Amino acid sequence: MEKIRNFIKVVSVVLLLGGAVILFDPSLSNSAEKWRFKFITQEPPNSLINTQYWLWWCDRVEQLSGGAVKFDKFPGEQLVKGADIYEAVRDNIAQAGNFLIPYESGLIALPTIKELPFSFVDFDTNYKMWRKFMEAGLNDYLNSYGIQVVSDMTLTPYGFWTSKKWGPIKRLEDVKGCKVRSPGGYVSKALEALGAVPISIPSPEAYTAMERGTLDCISMVESSQIAFRLHEVTAYITRADYGTTGVPVMVNLKTWKSLPKNIQDIMFQAGRDAEVNIAREFVKYQKEVVDPTVLKQGIQMISLPKEEKERMKKACAPVWDEWLAKNGPISNGLGQKMFNIVVETVGKP
Repeated sequence: MEKIRNFIKVVSVVLLLGGAVILFDPSLSNSAEKWRFKFITQEPPNSLINTQYWLWWCDRVEQLSGGAVKFDKFPGEQLVKGADIYEAVRDNIAQAGNFLIPYESGLIALPTIKELPFSFVDFDTNYKMWRKFMEAGLNDYLNSYGIQVVSDMTLTPYGFWTSKKWGPIKRLEDVKGCKVRSPGGYVSKALEALGAVPISIPSPEAYTAMERGTLDCISMVESSQIAFRLHEVTAYITRADYGTTGVPVMVNLKTWKSLPKNIQDIMFQAGRDAEVNIAREFVKYQKEVVDPTVLKQGIQMISLPKEEKERMKKACAPVWDEWLAKNGPISNGLGQKMFNIVVETVGKP
């Protein structure tokens, strides 16, 4: 968390001053609406990621464009289910939305590199890696699937929110056989490497699954856990930080190409600003909402010993090897280039 705070101190000026100063075009100020787009997400309207990243990005674009761009917002799966968001944006049912990397791992493989277990360092480091990926060729790769990604989004690392029946997770052996809600992709592979049984269940259905015992544990970003009231069915929390994923903002490629460069630049700048904003808000939300909420609920917090985290990290090493073997050759070796960027930045387990 301290690294995140330091990053925010350095880049907060960009959010407060840089975006508008660099990109604001006076000719757009108070202009009549020129572009109106639909924007879709799968989380509840008031979730942290909606209000402080996805929908916040929409508001920032509207602000920087002087009202030339407007969004009709459809959070909480109002327009399509979460699993269908990519296809809806690709097919121009909506012009923009949140790109759920694990949901599309079977089709769009390379962005799953964000899910390599224990590869999260801090937001600053992971944002820089994403930009290197895009420069290496990931941008063209994503374009080939009909979308333009305009912002990175790395979630805070996942831990284990377990039921009273399952009990606390204090060591690697406690994970074995645990039925854990997973978004899929390489998050599921990491859980399998740890001995868990990953189960893909949509976020809105996780509460009932925990109540019924279909799940023993839920693993997702903590702000989402609170948004879906999952603290009500949780008895223990272990912040293992074993993995994470990405949920960046994407725009339909044809829509993107139809926009003038100044609007494209504004969308990119809004994306940078949104990255800074959500990093700050994650820290604030954990301190002001998550910790007090779980304390009030009587949930026991488990501090994972350093040696146990190292054991879990080593157990996940084969997942790195599997990712490289499967994805390294993709797009003329782009996967290998991206993997090398991660290894150079954070090392291997």
